[in-house]
Amino acid sequence: MFNYVDFTYQSVSSLSNVIPDEACSRVILDLGCGYGRSMYVISERCIRSYIVGIDTDCSKLAKALKNLTNRSYYDLICSDISKLPLRNISISSASAILTLHEVSKYHVNLILEELLRVMKHHGILLIIDKVITKFSTPSEELTIITEEAYHKSKEYSTGYKSWGVRKPGEIIDRITQFNFMLIRSSIVKVGKWISGNEFLKSWGKETLHMYKLIKDPSKKKEVEILINRVKSIAKNYGYGPHRLLIAIFRKTS
Repeated sequence: MFNYVDFTYQSVSSLSNVIPDEACSRVILDLGCGYGRSMYVISERCIRSYIVGIDTDCSKLAKALKNLTNRSYYDLICSDISKLPLRNISISSASAILTLHEVSKYHVNLILEELLRVMKHHGILLIIDKVITKFSTPSEELTIITEEAYHKSKEYSTGYKSWGVRKPGEIIDRITQFNFMLIRSSIVKVGKWISGNEFLKSWGKETLHMYKLIKDPSKKKEVEILINRVKSIAKNYGYGPHRLLIAIFRKTS
């Protein structure tokens, strides 16, 4: 099912060349745009497209304005992406770049229903997200273990349960349940390997903060085991690169 591309992109910012021509419509809706990095990627490829970024975190959008200073033809909306403030059948293309694994487990279907509502017939949906695959090295698997530690800490400290990182087939199956037909997909590597010492200098601030807020002893112990596993693998093998699913869908109804 998947075409595995055996080379490494140095960063998400270099992924613009995987965006297909058909996704570069007049208006592109970018879900969960955050600080604007995904919009930047899209604008590098779709130079004539008007990009509308939407995110529930208004503080991130304020920073996105600075990140997109040299970009033309864009707008930002602060809103819940499971309740899109857009007319029915008004958008030709949409993207979700490193978004789905972060959204609430209970909102995934609502988001897909909203996309189905606002997108035009034969509209293109681009999904780029982290995935669980058969990893060739412990350092690659570590990219997923860190996500697990983060999402578990968040769930146990705040009650927010993310959809989390999934297998490629799980993502595709969920999306195709909502009248989106898969056109093509591939798995790519992103980022370079870094040493354990370098990784541990910058990793864990949010995870460790939320870990300290967990009140249930058994849940706290579960996260502690994950954190210790992260540290052990990092010290012995380093970190990265991580793998992304690139999947392109077409709305069928």
